[in-house]
Amino acid sequence: MVSLKDVAQRAGVSVSTASYALNGRPETKEATREKVYRAAEELGYVVNGQAKSLQRGNSRICSLIISDISGPFFSEIIRGVESICYQNDYDLTVTPTYEMGKFNQFRVLKENRADGYLVFSQNINDSLLNRVGKNSPVIFFDKRADDSQFSSVTIDNYDGAKQAIEYLIKKGHQRILFLSGSEASFNNIDRVKGYQDVLRTHQCDYSEILYANFSDELAYEMMKNRLKQNFDFTAVFCSNDQMALGAYKAAEEMKLRIPQDLSIIGFDDSNFARFLSPSLTTIKQPAFLQGQLAAQKMFQILNSGEGNSNHPPLRTTLVERHSVQERVG
Repeated sequence: MVSLKDVAQRAGVSVSTASYALNGRPETKEATREKVYRAAEELGYVVNGQAKSLQRGNSRICSLIISDISGPFFSEIIRGVESICYQNDYDLTVTPTYEMGKFNQFRVLKENRADGYLVFSQNINDSLLNRVGKNSPVIFFDKRADDSQFSSVTIDNYDGAKQAIEYLIKKGHQRILFLSGSEASFNNIDRVKGYQDVLRTHQCDYSEILYANFSDELAYEMMKNRLKQNFDFTAVFCSNDQMALGAYKAAEEMKLRIPQDLSIIGFDDSNFARFLSPSLTTIKQPAFLQGQLAAQKMFQILNSGEGNSNHPPLRTTLVERHSVQERVG
């Protein structure tokens, strides 16, 4: 087994310096940390989390690694996970990855200090996950696990998008703009496919996608620019409710009435959706339940040695409010 001494020798530093570097101590120079990190990667160094557990018992820590902690959707995920951790007398650590560098990834994952990991992020190094998954449960929220080493609890994003577009078409809308999330997001890829497939099935000749990265600010900017160019669509499907906020603001500034001039439908059913004016029609996804099920899966593996598996995708439901109007003619 590769030791910390091996890493130190490869990097040309003392053992204590290597330890400081891997733990992100502020007194360690950036160049030194880079050398130590590279040496650890080359040697495949992993702190023996199982040995630590034998010395002190299980850490009783669940680690939630999530792309962002802002916004009501992620808050519901965290609340769901936290409720199950509380029942099992576990602490929960939440690590956002939108500013996580490779050193922090190394510390959060490679040292393996938690008993289990719940991952809702596209930004995590796959090789680190593979190593961690050999000793600890790893459950994905945002992609189906295609390896028996991992588990997943996901949403049926395809069907959610399908419900939204079919609803708009039923209301007479044929020209539907899609304010989309990130192109790299597993969840969003399925929503794009659902959008495109329904339009194709109904032989709609209009299809336009603006990738706004799940951001209300970017959705606002892209929507306003698009409206200035040519207002040739009657409805907007937003890949989350945050982007619907941006679309509302852009429409307001362009003197467009919702839903008389432009219909808007969201995705999430965030707690603010019913308080918008007009209240937002949206696709409800069970974020709190998803968080609970992912944590339960982790504890099942920890407590009973149950194997990894994919939970059947959770269903979404349409919540009809007042932001979509039937289009006649």
